[in-house]
Amino acid sequence: MKGLTKGFSIVLMLLMVTMTVTAGGAQESDGIVIGYATKSATNQGWIIINNGAKQAAADYGVELLMVGPPRENDIAGQLGVVEDMINSQVDAIAIAPTDSSAIVVAVEKANKAGIPVVAVDTAIKGGDIASYVATDNYLAASVGAAWMAEQLGGTGNVVMINGMIAQETGAARRDGFYDLMKRDYPGIEIIMEVATDWQAERAMAAMEDALQAHDVIDGVFCAWDGGTIAALSAIEQSGRSDDIVLLGFDCAPDALKAMKQGKVQGDVAQFLYMIGYKGIEAAVKAAKGEPVEKRIDTGTMIVTPENVDAFIEDNHLTIN
Repeated sequence: MKGLTKGFSIVLMLLMVTMTVTAGGAQESDGIVIGYATKSATNQGWIIINNGAKQAAADYGVELLMVGPPRENDIAGQLGVVEDMINSQVDAIAIAPTDSSAIVVAVEKANKAGIPVVAVDTAIKGGDIASYVATDNYLAASVGAAWMAEQLGGTGNVVMINGMIAQETGAARRDGFYDLMKRDYPGIEIIMEVATDWQAERAMAAMEDALQAHDVIDGVFCAWDGGTIAALSAIEQSGRSDDIVLLGFDCAPDALKAMKQGKVQGDVAQFLYMIGYKGIEAAVKAAKGEPVEKRIDTGTMIVTPENVDAFIEDNHLTIN
């Protein structure tokens, strides 16, 4: 480590949701400090990703400075977080960008300072990125679309509840589902799609609007499980649960719990813990000047009621 300043700026302290310092792992750290600008410290899926990040820091014996903005779409807050990490001269920075393009200015500052940057979960559209660690979101959403089409027998009306299209993650999930459905299943009509910027209240409002506007909805695809639970609430209130196949994305604990209760029919799995773990592992290697793969795909699968218990056990998840 080049030597941390005694304190982060007032801006950072106001923005900070969580700050974790982890050390004492099995390997020598050489005093390395990794800055980790996470996207959220409160979203269920992000808690799992962040836990993986903390475990990697412990295993590699490095200090992890983890900071998240108050809201997942707070790009100004995240820019301030990364700039303060640069000023504090951390040895590498892992970033889960809230906006894939807007974060580039901060990445370029890190590049000039000689600090390697790793993109976690969401791609960064510029600057020098040492590694990008994430699910192949386009492929995963395509797999979800094929599963949905199979459940519907190749025909029906589908609603898409998208995330933030300005983020590579949101765009890839939207495009992966949409492109495959349009290309391979002409009998399925996407009757409505809404970008919600990962806001659950907007997802619920969108689902309510869709239910009011369309008498027949056969399937709903939600690009993240905060949206899945929000859409589920609207569907249940409408009394149309038995008519709609609900497909989520992330395999967050609350969605898996709903699946075990028979309320969610499918969920596109990310191996969230490994995204966080591999992201920090890559940052540590980059900080040490070791070779790092430019693209690390952490995999995907479709979780259904038939395999949900095995998925929960294999991924060390807790379902309350």
